[in-house]
Amino acid sequence: MDRRLVSMALTTLIVIIFMLVSDFMNSNLEINNFFSYLFSFETLFLILTFGTLFFILLIPAAYLIEDNLKIKQTLSQIGLYLVIGGLISPVITFLLKREYTLNLHLSLSITGAFLLFGLIQNVKVTNHNR
Repeated sequence: MDRRLVSMALTTLIVIIFMLVSDFMNSNLEINNFFSYLFSFETLFLILTFGTLFFILLIPAAYLIEDNLKIKQTLSQIGLYLVIGGLISPVITFLLKREYTLNLHLSLSITGAFLLFGLIQNVKVTNHNR
């Protein structure tokens, strides 16, 4: 399987879990309501929305950074992922919320997703079964 798709799927799941926990901490939901919210249609829709959004944004960003610009240093790649995430996050906020405001929760989630994707992309996998 392609490394970029696996990285994108892991990033999507981790960001969604942190967003759900953040929503749980900010509201007055009880733990029973949280588990029913965790396995609801809204959560499935959130996973599909962010999965599609990250597929559209993260895969081309990885192609741009690694293949077109041919940047091989890990810190430079992660820095570029942060810059791209910071530039794209207001656009995504506008598309999702239809407002020209900066939603800190959503912007940090998207920028963090780009950072996490960059870190997962650069993890070296060693094969010990030789």
